[in-house]
Formats: sequence, C-alpha cells, structure tokens
Amino acid sequence: MLTIEWAKNPVYMDDTGNIINLTVKFVEFNDPMLFAATSYDPEDYGRQFYANAVAGQYGPVAPYVPPAPIPPTAEQNKSKAVNLLTQTDWTAAEDVGNPQVANPYLVNQAEFLSYRSALRAIAVNPVAGDIQWPTKPTEQWSS
Repeated sequence: MLTIEWAKNPVYMDDTGNIINLTVKFVEFNDPMLFAATSYDPEDYGRQFYANAVAGQYGPVAPYVPPAPIPPTAEQNKSKAVNLLTQTDWTAAEDVGNPQVANPYLVNQAEFLSYRSALRAIAVNPVAGDIQWPTKPTEQWSS
C-alpha cells in the first residue's frame, strides 16, 4: 500500500460525478502524479480517494468542464457536403420537377437546385471550421 503525503486539486472528470482527478504525492515517489479516483474502483484505496475527495478532504471538487468542441476539418466539411448532396440527388432529375412528365411533380425543384449549388460550392472548395450550412428545402409536391 502506498502512503499519501498529500492530495489536492480535485476535479470532476465527467458529468456523472463518478470520476475525480486529483494530484497526489505519494511518499514512495519523488514526483506528484495525477490520480483518477472512482466510486467503482476495484481497489479499496481508489474508492477511498474518491470518498475523501467528495467529502472535501482535499479541497472543494471543481465542477466538470466539458472540453471545447474541435472544429471540423476541411475534409470533414467536404464529406458532409458530399453526403448531403447524395441525399438530394433525386431532386435534380429533370422529370421530378416537370409537370409534363411527372404527376405529382416537385413544385419547388428550383429551391433544391439552389440548395445543391451551395453544397457543391462547399464540396469543391472546402474550408476548415464551423461553417454556415444551407438550409435544406422541404419537399412541396403538386396535388
């Protein structure tokens, strides 16, 4: 069993409250180390660290702060644009919006073509980061 010299800086590591990271200095080691204490640790000392941290013995437990989202890469944005284009390929078929050959026909085919044009611009010249995606039109069919 290791001997604790000190423990400090407890912080919840997820939104369940079941994991607390803290900095621990064991007598048996030269340097402090990060320790993840859990309520379900298979070792008694791990569960005890957790209980002590919750009880405030190492100071107040800082709340969980989720990591900042990672912005999409240009390749991820391109992939999403291509996927959205694929989902609406059928709207570009000539007969879908032609009342002479289709009954019912897609009344707002021009909106879909404009939407697809905006997606194609992203697919052809993708950029990294969060971008403003065009809004997909809602299908409007003739009666």
